Amino acid sequence: VAGTTYENREIRGIKVLGGADPIDPGFGVRPSFVMHGCHHSGEWITAMGMVYFIEQIITTYGIDPALTRIADEFEFDLIPIMNVDGYLFAWENDQFRTWRKSRSIHPANIEAWAECEESTPGNCEGCFGTDLNRNWDINWCGTGASENPCSGSYCGIFPFEEPEARTMADFVRNLESTIYIDHHCCGDMYLQPYGWTEELPPDHDEMDPVWAAAKAATDLLYGRNYRQGPTYTTIYPASGLGLDYMYVGADVPFSIATEMRSSNGNGPADPVLPGSQEVWEGIKAAGLYVLNNYEPPGRGERSRCVLCAA
Repeated sequence: VAGTTYENREIRGIKVLGGADPIDPGFGVRPSFVMHGCHHSGEWITAMGMVYFIEQIITTYGIDPALTRIADEFEFDLIPIMNVDGYLFAWENDQFRTWRKSRSIHPANIEAWAECEESTPGNCEGCFGTDLNRNWDINWCGTGASENPCSGSYCGIFPFEEPEARTMADFVRNLESTIYIDHHCCGDMYLQPYGWTEELPPDHDEMDPVWAAAKAATDLLYGRNYRQGPTYTTIYPASGLGLDYMYVGADVPFSIATEMRSSNGNGPADPVLPGSQEVWEGIKAAGLYVLNNYEPPGRGERSRCVLCAA
């Protein structure tokens, strides 16, 4: 359990690693490979994708050489659903199957809801909640975020106001994380830092080939053409993003968000399996590229040491 949500639900995950050393099993020592789904609760393919990734790790270990090597070198820390409150709300309410935000209700939400009800009564549920992927403490509420609680990109009153974002940040900071992947839909993309500026990160030349390898492996399986590059120029400007915070604030050298195939709360189920399969190939390619080209951090060293040439 990584933490709890605004409505006091547990944010659950699973830790998986390969190898067998009775003296040092590796928990808390190996570099961590972190992934989660449903940052935005209506992006249901990401939750199903996470279940598929977990299944592949467990069932193909010792069979798939690439996965076996990655699992022997990393620990996988996997959280299928980050925005648990929003996900359950979307499942339970057909008219909100694509609900994006958390389910928090703060004074600013109530005030905005009351004003909305005066002009469009009965159509103001969207004034509740915060966009969790605009609430991280990194260039908070800048370009691509909104101060309007009724917006789908509402950034909240202050950074890390939302327990889900705060919990995930604390969880990753307590790991020796090397790779962080935040799964979204829908758009066939690999999105790198930064979101708030078109300036490139200082490690861009080291991180870009990792995700180029992921894109190539993803495209190869079914012939898709994923876009890959900095968030600002690849999809749109956005501030307060988890992927940017993980890179800058949590010192994770390889931090990214995916945009999987289109399959949200109102979408068909058909894209779920092939979309998960192709991204899984990209995940493995990224892990192998890091292992083949960079030196993992040693015990007690911070993760950015991975960028030292092997």
